[in-house]
Amino acid sequence: MQIYFEQEGRLENTSLAGILKSLCDRSESGMLTIEQDGIKKSIYLNNGNIVFATSNWENDRMGIFLFQHGKLSFEDFERSSELMTPNRRHGGILVELGVITQQNLNWAVKEQVKEIIMSLFHWDRGGFTFISMDPLKSEPITLKAKTLDLILEGTRRITNWNIIQAEVGSLNACFELSEENGAILNRIYIKPKEKKVIEAFHKARSVREICNELEISDFEICRILMGLQAVGIIGFEKREEHGTS
Repeated sequence: MQIYFEQEGRLENTSLAGILKSLCDRSESGMLTIEQDGIKKSIYLNNGNIVFATSNWENDRMGIFLFQHGKLSFEDFERSSELMTPNRRHGGILVELGVITQQNLNWAVKEQVKEIIMSLFHWDRGGFTFISMDPLKSEPITLKAKTLDLILEGTRRITNWNIIQAEVGSLNACFELSEENGAILNRIYIKPKEKKVIEAFHKARSVREICNELEISDFEICRILMGLQAVGIIGFEKREEHGTS
């Protein structure tokens, strides 16, 4: 597989949402790998769309995922785990044993991939590398969700205030609707509370003004503002600069 270029950095200096939005906007194909304390997770994109993800963390394994979701008994989990080899995936073994159907495996792969992606939105440190390459064609089961929907869903799950505050700023930070907000809103699913926050932007507003106006918890408002900014619906107010004489 031909590699075209590499990009690297650290989550301490940027956010996963910002990285994914940039890759989506540029319609990139390749692999984004993020590593923290020996745990390495990779997200694969085809033409800006997230299609797959992998993880070396044991708790992200397919067998454990199915076991956690009640799709696998303890006995079947242990029996199938003993048959695993580097060339045999756990899911395929379970289908061969008749423990799950191919349809159930298709569901599990997509949900497992999504959960790997969602888990990365909780990371606020670690190094990342993006390798641009040809679109992924080897995986028979891939996600069909839109990247912006996954980004917004990821921000909805963030509970770490440090991550949220780094993106929202202070009470006096002012946001306004972006020029592209209409086009973006036509492409993604917005929840009722998010819609209420968007409707409050009839002009540039500060975080303080939005919190005082809406009957939504201030924490939730800040998380929503972070998400709306992450997908490009709102942005920091662009103030005109005036020269001094």
